[in-house]
Amino acid sequence: MLKPRITCAVDDGLKLIIVRCIGHIDGAEAAAVVGDHLTAVENAWAHDVLIDLSRYHGFMSSDDVHALTHRWGVFAAGRDAGRATVVISHDPLLAARRSATQILLPGRELVVLSHVHEGRAWLELRRETARLTTV
Repeated sequence: MLKPRITCAVDDGLKLIIVRCIGHIDGAEAAAVVGDHLTAVENAWAHDVLIDLSRYHGFMSSDDVHALTHRWGVFAAGRDAGRATVVISHDPLLAARRSATQILLPGRELVVLSHVHEGRAWLELRRETARLTTV
């Protein structure tokens, strides 16, 4: 059995925040703790975010996702335009709610993928594409 926990790591070189939810954690609690981690990072709005739920065994309701997204929107106040959030999850409901959640994150791109390596590759391709278009 996995010990329930939520971890946060920051890669300042890549401007990337990685939050991992592991084990069974109540959805409202998970959303609140993820929000705490994100808002504790200095200039968090200038970072891409990877939220890894691949080993998360709880359930985040639409209300939980909305609360986290709303909290981020108020915190970032539009300063995160051009950044991205990748959610790694096997939950088809999170993927299905992506469009509704995206509306709450104007200027920030949101994708839901199944594996961490896909998320990292997607972010790298996005960075490389941005770099090439600014040269």
